[in-house]
Amino acid sequence: MPRFAFDRDQVIQVLWNVALNGVEAMNGRGRLSLEVARQNGDVALAVSDTGPGIPPENLRRVFEPFYSGKPNGSGLGLTIAERIVAAHGGRIEIDSAPGHGTRGDAAVPARGRAERLAQPAGRDDRARRRGARWPCCSASGATV
Repeated sequence: MPRFAFDRDQVIQVLWNVALNGVEAMNGRGRLSLEVARQNGDVALAVSDTGPGIPPENLRRVFEPFYSGKPNGSGLGLTIAERIVAAHGGRIEIDSAPGHGTRGDAAVPARGRAERLAQPAGRDDRARRRGARWPCCSASGATV
């Protein structure tokens, strides 16, 4: 696995939020798997569970703020996970089908901060260059 810059606490939060959904969906019975791999220049993180799965009508809403399929859910876990992954320049997807469990896949660029800054500026990159805090290089930033 290549070394890559990220905010350790934020990546832990992403894994926690996605894994907690899986654990709660399985009601203490089933299997939760975590995977890390290099894919197409990204670091890929995956969390899979053997829970009941998510119906298609609910699956398209899982990243909506305050939407939850759980009776006491806040509806913020996956919203926060999506925003953290996006702040790292990545993407996150949830794949699920009733009766077949759920898999959350996140991918963040393996390129370092200096390489990202050298890329052509998009709207968000221009804001960062003007002095906005770079999310992957905060005081709690880490390199794996």
